[in-house]
Amino acid sequence: HSNLHHIQHSFDTHLLRDLLTYLHQQNIGSLMVEGGKRLLADFIHQGLWNEARILIGKKELKEGIIAPKLTVKASEH
Repeated sequence: HSNLHHIQHSFDTHLLRDLLTYLHQQNIGSLMVEGGKRLLADFIHQGLWNEARILIGKKELKEGIIAPKLTVKASEH
């Protein structure tokens, strides 16, 4: 596949920032992240986000993994 690229990188503290830099160099201007709690929290805590879509339903979920909390509003970020 011509659109499939494999890059190697160590899983260090710069992984997400380096990934976004690489995507920018490839003229990719948008990334949608549907990750687990840890991945989402890393993007949030490192300030590597500019939009969040929070889906709210009528049913309250009593079990499962709690989503990370946004500490600032997207309009303030």
